[in-house]
Amino acid sequence: MYVRAKLLLTWLLPWLALSGCADVKPHEKLHSVLWMRQSAEYHASTAQAYRTATESLKQALADPDKWPSAVEAQGPHGGKQLAVIVDVDETVLDNSPAEVANIKADRRAFDVEAWKQWEAKAEARAIDGARNFLQFAASHGVAVFYVTNRFDEEAVRANLTKQQFPVDASEDVVRLQGECAGGDRSHDKECRRQDIAAKYHVALLVGDDLGDFFSVQGLTVDQRLERGRAHAPRWGREWIVIPNPTYGSWERAMYDPVNDDGGTILRKKFRRLDAPN
Repeated sequence: MYVRAKLLLTWLLPWLALSGCADVKPHEKLHSVLWMRQSAEYHASTAQAYRTATESLKQALADPDKWPSAVEAQGPHGGKQLAVIVDVDETVLDNSPAEVANIKADRRAFDVEAWKQWEAKAEARAIDGARNFLQFAASHGVAVFYVTNRFDEEAVRANLTKQQFPVDASEDVVRLQGECAGGDRSHDKECRRQDIAAKYHVALLVGDDLGDFFSVQGLTVDQRLERGRAHAPRWGREWIVIPNPTYGSWERAMYDPVNDDGGTILRKKFRRLDAPN
């Protein structure tokens, strides 16, 4: 009798546990957000990336004439001041609390108003390694630029300052969408990078998205993979990528963000599982 009762309890326990979570719906971002918030591996990977960035910057400082420009189509040092360009979200600032709120609210698509409310709070914390790297850069006379597609420049400056990132008040070091001398007002960051590189010798680019390194407009998934491999010598040298599995242009390249509904998006993603990588 005891054995039967024990077996029955063993079978029932998982169902009893799940019954307390009856209101929890599966969400596509659950595992990726948990990994970024709870895994030691994520924190180790960002610390590792920024340690690599620091070592690269030391090499650039030691011999700037031989260090290539991190911005495409830009020439040698030419006596210009060194600079680094970093993305903001999921590169230096951690927005995972906003993703947690999206999961709990069962938001499946990007909610602009919810994001703007999060921005306005200026409460994102620094990603491991980012602060030390940028403070090192600024302390060695390297200009630090933040190229971001956020909406509220005042809020992002407040957030960066609160997290003790160097934000030079003598120049516009926070470049938002539309802040481009060439007039480009798109999400593409290439114009803003070229503006900075016209005045500075950009030693490093740091970001979590391929678009933080070169223009990805109109590229398919396969073209992105091809371009990324073509630039293999740059990764880990003047290009440093921060892991972000939750969102980005890598995901949107798989579907039509404007016209595809949720079901269509999931089907297109599922079909990519068997595609070459």
